[in-house]
Amino acid sequence: MIKNDRQYRLTKAQVRTFENALADLGGQPVPRGVDPALASVQQRALESQVEEMISDVQQYEALKTGKVTAFEAHSIDELPALLVKARIARGMTHKELAERLHVKEQQVQRWESIDYCGASIENLKAIADALGVVLTQRLFVPRSGVTPKKFLSSLNETGLSSDFILRRIVSPDLASMFRSETAGLKEIVNTSGTMAKVFGLKMTDLLEMKAPRFDYSAVAAARFKLPARVSKEAVSAYAVYAHYLAALLVQCVEGEATRSMPNTSHDFHRAVSAPGKAMNFEAAIRFLWDCGIIVLPLCEAGGFHGAVWKIRDRFVVVLKQTTQLESRWLYDVLHETGHIKNGDVSDEASLIEEQEISPEISGTEEEAANEWAENTIFDGRSGELEAACTKACNGQLQKLKAVLPRLAKAYNVNLGSLANHMAYRLAQQNENWWGAANNLQTTGRNPFGIAREILLERINLFQLSPFDRELLQRALTEE
Repeated sequence: MIKNDRQYRLTKAQVRTFENALADLGGQPVPRGVDPALASVQQRALESQVEEMISDVQQYEALKTGKVTAFEAHSIDELPALLVKARIARGMTHKELAERLHVKEQQVQRWESIDYCGASIENLKAIADALGVVLTQRLFVPRSGVTPKKFLSSLNETGLSSDFILRRIVSPDLASMFRSETAGLKEIVNTSGTMAKVFGLKMTDLLEMKAPRFDYSAVAAARFKLPARVSKEAVSAYAVYAHYLAALLVQCVEGEATRSMPNTSHDFHRAVSAPGKAMNFEAAIRFLWDCGIIVLPLCEAGGFHGAVWKIRDRFVVVLKQTTQLESRWLYDVLHETGHIKNGDVSDEASLIEEQEISPEISGTEEEAANEWAENTIFDGRSGELEAACTKACNGQLQKLKAVLPRLAKAYNVNLGSLANHMAYRLAQQNENWWGAANNLQTTGRNPFGIAREILLERINLFQLSPFDRELLQRALTEE
């Protein structure tokens, strides 16, 4: 953590030095006799150090400019760092703080250099008062019989697996301690605090291992029928988590909308598709961001498949897929966009897709959203395309796979999307053509990675507290 302007300047200089070193490494061949794998490890280590230093620089800049003024601690161990951040955010020098405390400047510098180790409770209180900050702290005493294993088992009653909690909710260090069963009461209390914050639960209930009660009212006013094999508790709990992430993005999104959402699917198609080229997922996501719609990608199995919320006048689309097929991601985001265009989402009503998004889902709102997605992808020419496919293969299904690439190019449509559309139409005639359709899917960049990259371009993570920033960063990993 950068604690003063001198460290800030030094760190920025180090960043330039490391970046130059990386450039030199990238521009030179691996020396003879050096294992390429070792050279790659060296480069990744440098990249990691640069990323960490840039993160420290950005955090210090955010504090200095007053963009971050609220801090959270989940243990007393975190208090020293928060006091340093509070001083920076207040624009106060060591000398100014020392004058308020009636101590020498060197004393304040010494305290911060050793993270207030040895400072008395009276001193910490005086520092907090001098900084004009308010500290709130609740103390909890868990059951004497609570163990890491029992605690995680009790959390499973929320509908969320222990694996999910350790991967997405708690920090890597805490997760490691729980997995090795070395976690103690302190770690259990910290995890309870995290769960309480994200899911709106009571820490006392979690620590006493009582069945938690979620408040679902803020998550969705409208829900679709659940498949028989899906746990309603798991879907609901995951929806609370995704809604929390969506609200974080609304806080840290940068810039206003630069374009207006087209009124028709035809206009949307024209705006997103380059002349002579098929619509692609990346172009669609970038266009939605330009229209002020936030798109959050999540790579997680189970739970729901998509959601749309309106939070503080911002629409947030959540896409949750594990597939790397671009056509699936494209259809899903356009389906959710259809819900927005059709007025299905408001401050009071949200939509959560608990079943896999597909043209087969029934219901007035779903059918209308599917129609928007289909018309946008094919520019309203799906019927014309079907007729062209039938003609090109002379009505012989075995020839369809061979003619689709040519027709997709001729009509400037996404090949994977066209293959899926034809498979769906054939399924209505009791013909199973999904295997052939899957073989026609194009492969390239991972759609999840594309959507994540665009999201990170459009937000400023350092407008969030460290707790929320790290939670969101964990959500955006593929592990």
